[in-house]
Amino acid sequence: MMPDEKIKNSGELEFAVFCIENVAAKLGVDAERVYQAFAEKSDILNGYIVPEYEVLHTQSREYIVDDLLDAGKGCGGMILYHGSFLEIAKPDLVHSRPNVDFGRGFYVTPLCEQAAKWCGKFKRRGKDGIISKYMYDESRETELKTLKFDLYSEEWLDFILDCRTGKDSTDYDLVVGGVANDKVFNTVELFFDGLIDKTEAINRLRYEKPNLQICFRTEKALSLLHFEGSEAL
Repeated sequence: MMPDEKIKNSGELEFAVFCIENVAAKLGVDAERVYQAFAEKSDILNGYIVPEYEVLHTQSREYIVDDLLDAGKGCGGMILYHGSFLEIAKPDLVHSRPNVDFGRGFYVTPLCEQAAKWCGKFKRRGKDGIISKYMYDESRETELKTLKFDLYSEEWLDFILDCRTGKDSTDYDLVVGGVANDKVFNTVELFFDGLIDKTEAINRLRYEKPNLQICFRTEKALSLLHFEGSEAL
């Protein structure tokens, strides 16, 4: 972080509001919570947004939001969402399905719109769509054995293949990486069915930006997830 600087003019004020409102919209939370995270629980507002105003305000909305989300990791916890047909106040592993993307576990995302998409498959079957919200204590993530994929890569593809075919023998507490949207899903299925090779699959996935999902695979990991409430769609 840069040395703290206070807002000096209307341009910086408008940009600070822009940042807070757009991060809040991305996460699906109230802007007041983002303000508290940036100004009261960390120095992101006066230690980063304001000092870096001249550079940041020339970037795209998407770049700014992603940059601030990265800067905010570990500042008072991360809000995560789970999409289902019922509220899940006490996540567990008992009801988790095996042989899915990152193996048996409880799946969440920091993107409210992604959780809403997960609800969609239940609503299409005539069931309710319920988004459960959790606070994740990122400050303790170092206690977990974690695997993270920043891109759709060969390693990501191999791991998904092992998990979906029941060959995964790893002992990760937490796995973080891309979720398969329709286009990504189609590419992965073509690869799994042997209709395209790995090189072609990676070439098709290379320019796709991951929609993040997080899999809590152990009780130790789940202990860092705290239920905050739910809402019906």
